Amino acid sequence: MASEPTLDAICYPTGRMCSSVSKNVTEKNKHKFEKAVTRFQRFYQAKHSGRKLNWLYQLSKGEVKANYARGSKTGFTFQVSTYQIGVLLQYNTADTYTFTELATRTELASEVLKQVLTILVKSRVLNGEAEETINPNSKFALNFDFKRYATAKMQGHFL
Repeated sequence: MASEPTLDAICYPTGRMCSSVSKNVTEKNKHKFEKAVTRFQRFYQAKHSGRKLNWLYQLSKGEVKANYARGSKTGFTFQVSTYQIGVLLQYNTADTYTFTELATRTELASEVLKQVLTILVKSRVLNGEAEETINPNSKFALNFDFKRYATAKMQGHFL
């Protein structure tokens, strides 16, 4: 999972989209996308001077290439929300985290993190507990036996 992030952006006028900025954006993970975001901002400002970009991370999604599963020679590409990317990137440095460790590392609100982890557990990317039983000491580990099921996308669950 450790290659440099790339960015494909779609811009909407704020009159057509909700323009509130999420309070759940994690500052710790923004730096991983900083080069791509800066490059896009320069491009956008050159084309549309005088317009301001507001990043709506709660509406963003991306792809993560994962090479950790034992049964895969080529790895898997997951289409996930930005919040899910923030959680999955943590697993570049360890195989298991507690809920508290992930909350600290991602800086996501507790309720948002529970939703993100529940989706990743239901899709079998992570091994862990169901949402209603998650507590500060709940552990979430990479599922090294992950297999491609009907789809590797976590559809309909973007936060």
